[in-house]
Amino acid sequence: MRIAIIGGGASGLFCANKLAKLFVNHSVSIDIIEKEKRVGKKLLMTGNGKGNISNLNVDSLKYNSTFVSSSLNRLTCNDLYNFFECKGVLLINDEEGRVYPRSGTANTILDTLRNGYSKYNVNEIVDTNVQKLEFIDNKIRVIGNEFNKGYDIIVLTTGSRAGLNNAPTKYNINLIESTGHTLTKMYPALSPIFVLENVASLRGIRAQVKAKINIKDVYEVEGEVLFKDDALSGICMFELSSFYARHMIKNNVNNPNIHLDFLKEYSLEDLISRLKDIKDNMSDNDASSLLNGFFPKMLAKYILDVSKVNIKDRLIKDLKDEELIIIANNIKDQVFNINTNKVSSSCQIMVGGVSLKDVDPNTLESKLHPNLYFGGEVLNVDGQCGGYNLHFAFASGNLIAESIYKRNGE
Repeated sequence: MRIAIIGGGASGLFCANKLAKLFVNHSVSIDIIEKEKRVGKKLLMTGNGKGNISNLNVDSLKYNSTFVSSSLNRLTCNDLYNFFECKGVLLINDEEGRVYPRSGTANTILDTLRNGYSKYNVNEIVDTNVQKLEFIDNKIRVIGNEFNKGYDIIVLTTGSRAGLNNAPTKYNINLIESTGHTLTKMYPALSPIFVLENVASLRGIRAQVKAKINIKDVYEVEGEVLFKDDALSGICMFELSSFYARHMIKNNVNNPNIHLDFLKEYSLEDLISRLKDIKDNMSDNDASSLLNGFFPKMLAKYILDVSKVNIKDRLIKDLKDEELIIIANNIKDQVFNINTNKVSSSCQIMVGGVSLKDVDPNTLESKLHPNLYFGGEVLNVDGQCGGYNLHFAFASGNLIAESIYKRNGE
């Protein structure tokens, strides 16, 4: 039996490991066909190169669809821990539940996966761009640049170009269309969000905020925002970007914006009272220093500027209560309008992919073609930031291998 895994990323490599072990006593050959010059290129980038492979809090609610449930049930975070630790990899987790190799490098994970199938009949075929599949009788022919070979089973784990600095929204469209499956529109996510406001003066400033975006439904998160020249970044913005992207792939969103609460621990009323206390206690200080005890100097200046309160040549005692209320409202609800004409090329994932309606969630086999399976990011599945997407990549690869073995090996 001949199996082709198209895409040498996390899902494909994990699938190859599991298949090699399950079919160890069978006559099976496995080809991993990779477009890049080496397998695992994106895997090396995860967790800023540290290898954020999973999260202790993995749950279907962390994803855009309960489609992931069967995959997650067959490979929990504990299962993944056991898989790598049985191969000699020490794992650790941080306070947010993110799981990393103790070595601090994603190379450990990639090397472990490649070593896991190196002694079996598994071949890496790199620098090969698969362009289409042809379904002839009971065989599936893989056709690419100077490549033409028939297989019994195909596993599509091609992922996307996310993170490679040129993420096209129609990546793999010809290959997917050749299978008859629908490839939904794709949009960058887990990425900075570009805004129309001039925030260049805030570049490099970090702030703990409550952030929300209102697109039909309200999505709200808490965490750190990092200001870029023309964008908002940081973990909480990454999470908002996924919510935003999911709506963008359905239809264009009119005038979307982000609301930041820079002092989430204060109610508006308490903040106004606090500003009045400052007015009483620091009355002879320059008005421009009103917020210097709250925020970095440039962020304090930005809030005063957008509040349009005249502070030139005024002392804090000169500020009217109505002006303090305006300032407080801007601290608690600062609005940034999303620049819908710019998308990030430094995204971690692409939202969208192969439509889930024609894929069996219990096996990840195509409902259109027997012996064709889809795993990882090629599917219209996306999770939150923090190891969830990589965990699904591993879990889907694991489920595909088990499904193939259940039909052909038992």
